[in-house]
Amino acid sequence: MNYKSIVCMVKGGEFGTNAAKKALKIAKEERIKVIFVFSADTENMISGNFGIESSKFASKGLDNIGKIIIGRFEDMAKKYGVEYSSKIINENLLSKLKRVIIYNKAGYLVIPAIERGPIEKLVIGDRVSEFIDEIKNELPDLKIYFV
Repeated sequence: MNYKSIVCMVKGGEFGTNAAKKALKIAKEERIKVIFVFSADTENMISGNFGIESSKFASKGLDNIGKIIIGRFEDMAKKYGVEYSSKIINENLLSKLKRVIIYNKAGYLVIPAIERGPIEKLVIGDRVSEFIDEIKNELPDLKIYFV
């Protein structure tokens, strides 16, 4: 297959940095683009009644966090000499991530390998393994790395 990119889910901290380094190493070796993806999906968050729609408030906060985290990894990509782009997904993470993979002809998906924390469980639930199984069935040539 002629892959054009690698998709890397990003998060802060050591696990996110390790995932980004793995993605950048593969991108440099394969001479492909890395796409950093951050989830600001608040669809499954519990909402409170604070006079504003809490999911919009949370999503804006997550967007800001995502921009900071992605900016750090974009700086790393520049140092590696790797072409990059980024995307913040605000809703329906699992189906939109699949679309990003297919649209960008990604041959690889890198995911930080850490047990999901309480916020992530609220945002994406415990469906990560279900998603991985689903994506492996739909895209059997995709190489998936948990770093």
